[in-house]
Amino acid sequence: GGAVAVVGGAGTSATAGAGGAVTLTGGAGTGATGGALTLTSGVGSATSAGHVSIVTGNGGTSGTSGAISLTTGTTTTGITGEISLTTGTAAGAAAGGINLLVGATNTGVGSAVTITGGQSTAATNTGGAVNLVGGVGTDNGGNIVMTGGGGTALTGGSVVLDGGTGGTTNGNIELKSGGTEVGVFLPTGLRLGGASCGVLQKIIKGTVAIDCSTTNIAAAAEAEFSTATLTGVAEGDMVIVSPAAAANAGTSDIIWSAWAVATDITIRITNTHATTAYAGNGNWGYTILQFSAAGTC
Repeated sequence: GGAVAVVGGAGTSATAGAGGAVTLTGGAGTGATGGALTLTSGVGSATSAGHVSIVTGNGGTSGTSGAISLTTGTTTTGITGEISLTTGTAAGAAAGGINLLVGATNTGVGSAVTITGGQSTAATNTGGAVNLVGGVGTDNGGNIVMTGGGGTALTGGSVVLDGGTGGTTNGNIELKSGGTEVGVFLPTGLRLGGASCGVLQKIIKGTVAIDCSTTNIAAAAEAEFSTATLTGVAEGDMVIVSPAAAANAGTSDIIWSAWAVATDITIRITNTHATTAYAGNGNWGYTILQFSAAGTC
């Protein structure tokens, strides 16, 4: 079929000759709904249908290219209109995707893609959410994949999850599987397993030198060793210790335990051998887990 071209007039002045605009406006509705504006490509009976392309003009040497703005109208008492990007249903093949892609640049930092939920100015209401939902499948549901950008010469980009700042309490980062809580990053720490669990606030790692080569632990005897001052350690913290390979703990008849007291931890080594003294020497590692409150899981 024949084409229809609507072209704004050219601006001929070198300094102030703006090109003429082309405006398409639906009719006003005084007592009912205003007229719609519909752009529909031609049907392809045997092959592909035509495209609908919205492209701005190129910018000159000292300007920018034109923007594309999709904005719905305002309303005084009702709900404003939505903006929907939806591809068509495919009966015999895959439906088309939706791609949001920022153009490349060769002179600076690449531009961002920002998706922001709506602001609510009402006194007691909540701002709009941003939902990323994988597609439903008759077999497997679709994944949601977030990947930081690659850095060809230096560091790749990070994936940052940050709860919003609040006037009284900052937002959490929640991890769920099938609607069940797996973990929550709270402003006070990490909670794993559910709302009734304690909150992990801090992990302290280090080593302590334990030398029994000069003063052996006799058979059926025990000895205690303490770390230097550890700021913030308190009685009741969970302590995990592991001997170094040089301590020969794996080939000796020893057992050990550890506990936290104010400002340090104590490690007790018990030699369970009936006749041989323990003479291990090495750096034992420790991990201290601090929880904000007792939990039931």
